[in-house]
Amino acid sequence: MTAESGTRRPLPRGGVLPPRSDGYEPGGSGWAAAATAIQSMQGMPLALVMRVTAWGQPPILVDPRYNAYAGGPDDAAFPESPPAVLVETQLVGPDAGPAFALPGRDLDALLWRIGLLAFPDRVAGWLTPGVRVRLQRWPNLMAMQHSFEDVSMAALLANSTFTVKELAEASGCSFERARSLVNALSLMGVLHVESDAPPVTIPASAAEAAFQGGASVSPEVTDAPPASPRQPTLLSRLRERFGI
Repeated sequence: MTAESGTRRPLPRGGVLPPRSDGYEPGGSGWAAAATAIQSMQGMPLALVMRVTAWGQPPILVDPRYNAYAGGPDDAAFPESPPAVLVETQLVGPDAGPAFALPGRDLDALLWRIGLLAFPDRVAGWLTPGVRVRLQRWPNLMAMQHSFEDVSMAALLANSTFTVKELAEASGCSFERARSLVNALSLMGVLHVESDAPPVTIPASAAEAAFQGGASVSPEVTDAPPASPRQPTLLSRLRERFGI
């Protein structure tokens, strides 16, 4: 079973990858099926470790228990659209040690990158088009490549629920960038889905202020007041923290 079909296979004992004739062939959907397989394991009550191998690249070992990963290609060589990606899993007991020497690398960074690449022209397969989402925890932005636009949209999602279209309009970002961000944050497991939440109404002045770090945005805002210099907003604190 390979990432082409979005399924996963148990990790073989001894850590030996299957031969190329075992279904691991070029011509698949790249990161999309792998992302779907990874996402399907996030809510499992059983502890497991994963090995994710893009075609022609060294394997990536993932240990969700420690929110960490190790190995894989260098950042500069990370493939944007590999012809195939194999996802293997292995259940681990309650007393099992980590799959690699800790601390490893922050798993948020890997899932962020895969999430941005997996669905370049559509919403992730596990999300319903038009669904509203809200940020339920802050990702580790220091561990990943991000822009001020990403921080701005994350701040909006921390304040209210948005569809991708609403998020793009409120932030002033493109629809494609907002969709990619929602896909990535969803794969990271930091979004809460609120499909029955009412639409948000954000005045243009409030959205402009949020994008430029001048004021936080709430769906009840009708006329955003000027920010007090003695009470820095969420975005201004984030800009100061991350040096944006």
